[in-house]
This record gives sequence, structure tokens and C-alpha cells, in this order.
Amino acid sequence: MISHGIIGDIRSLVYDIVTLTFSALSRFIPKDAHKILFFSVPDYSDNAKYVYDKMLGSGFGETHQLIWCVYSPINANHVFRRSREYIFHALTAKYIISTHGTPAWKSKN
Repeated sequence: MISHGIIGDIRSLVYDIVTLTFSALSRFIPKDAHKILFFSVPDYSDNAKYVYDKMLGSGFGETHQLIWCVYSPINANHVFRRSREYIFHALTAKYIISTHGTPAWKSKN
């Protein structure tokens, strides 16, 4: 039987490999200056929601693509976390507004 420690070590290694791969890939993918992603815990809440509401009220919704990354559907433009669409938008968005940090693999550019 495989111990929980070994399983945890394997998961950690896989996570590190995926993070490094996406981080390297992210450096070469052009960023869209008109795309802004929003993250919060729980979904669609906290300061990120207030920034989003203010941006919508200021007309950013007409000039920028405002996208929420969520686990459950919401009444706003959104993608589900860990989906292909989420990865695409996270790799191509120039800006991320988050209450709990950005994806570990997001490049600094």
C-alpha cells in the first residue's frame, strides 16, 4: 500500500512541474491590455467585486474584457477555474485583480 506521504510528495512534484511549465509558457504569450481577470474567495465577493462594480460603472466594460474566474456560475462574464478557458484567459490577461493572490504560474509581464 502507498503511504499518504508518498502520494502527497507525488502531487507536490506534479504541481511544481505544471507550475514551472505554465510559468515558462506564460513569458512568451502576448498579454491583452484590455483583458482583466477577477478572483475572490468566495466567488464574486470582497474588494475584487467592488473594484469590478466601480469599473463597470466607469465604462470599463465597454473598452475592456472583464472576466471573473469562479467555481460556481455567477451573473457576470465568467470562466470556471481550472478549465481550458480559465487557463487561456489567465495566460493572456495583462491584469489580474484578486483578493487572494494570482496563479503561481502567472508571469510577471
